[in-house]
Amino acid sequence: MKIDDNGLKNFIHIQKLLRLQHLFANSNKITEFYDIEKLAELPYLKELELTGNILYRKPGYRATMIKKLPGLLYLDGRVFIEITQEITQEERIEPTSLMNHPQNNPPQL
Repeated sequence: MKIDDNGLKNFIHIQKLLRLQHLFANSNKITEFYDIEKLAELPYLKELELTGNILYRKPGYRATMIKKLPGLLYLDGRVFIEITQEITQEERIEPTSLMNHPQNNPPQL
């Protein structure tokens, strides 16, 4: 279903579309993560695009989408498993980088 550029702020009542597989809701007014919670009730949803929404630019967008909608195959035109792998790599922190972080090394007096 393509509902780009419609000024949508949330997905109230979308859970009634049980067989929905593809949802393109680019350039709407989706701003918060709770605005997409109803999408988790769609058992067949495999593809979702939300580019151009304020939510898309929020920190942690991809990681949150993976947690809330683990059944997706595609998110914003990208293969979901690749996004998951990228996030996993970004979240890895080497112990040596922690040791060299300024907060862990106060200035010597």
